[in-house]
Amino acid sequence: MAEDDQIELAKHYTNKLTDLVIAAKAANENTRHVVYSSRLVGQIPRSYAALAFKDLQNTLLYFSVVRACSLFDKAANDRVSLHTVIRAISNKKTVRKVARETYRYHANQGEPRRLTPEDDPEIRKLLADHCKKYSDERGRKEEQLVYRRVRVAQKVVGRAERLLIKDHLRPFRDNFIAHNLTDSTRNGTQISFMLGMENRAIQHAKCAVNQLHLALNGAGFDWEGLEKIQRRNASEFWDNLNFELPDDTKA
Repeated sequence: MAEDDQIELAKHYTNKLTDLVIAAKAANENTRHVVYSSRLVGQIPRSYAALAFKDLQNTLLYFSVVRACSLFDKAANDRVSLHTVIRAISNKKTVRKVARETYRYHANQGEPRRLTPEDDPEIRKLLADHCKKYSDERGRKEEQLVYRRVRVAQKVVGRAERLLIKDHLRPFRDNFIAHNLTDSTRNGTQISFMLGMENRAIQHAKCAVNQLHLALNGAGFDWEGLEKIQRRNASEFWDNLNFELPDDTKA
């Protein structure tokens, strides 16, 4: 694939990854109430309904694991994942091109519009020179930030892969949820999975996507505000939910 096409693919997929991380975090907020909180468990007496609730817990947990793993799936041009974006911009020449584009965008910004035009040509020249110098400095700063943000994203993805995905979440997904459905990995090693790993993986993905989105698309996202809204929405639903069991399920 041509270099320009790789860059456009990376930009497009990074934008899509933002939506996928948002969806994964929303699902994880509901998982937190159902799987990790005792408030709902305490509302269910000894009954057959408890078995159904256990199935609900597993379903939500497994879905969160699948969504977290999909963000770190192996690179492919038709697969929206962090590794696909990282591979597309792994070449130094490609990153340099993105950085130079960022510099030109900021360095070539026009002068701000003035409500009162300046008549003195010397003052107009001073203002124009100042604006040009400011734009050039801003462009160089943003250019360096592109390199830094790409490096940070690569490190975050590598750390998540090493600590959470490769030996834990991905084998758990492949063997218990998705593909092989056996008790151990293919080489016979017992799978080690702890609750909460899926949430940590999503947090790593959020950090990496934010850095890539800033580097490639020049745009960030209010993750803190989003998380507050998602946490509030989930809490409003689950904290005020009262179970009324049908007569045939009560002990």
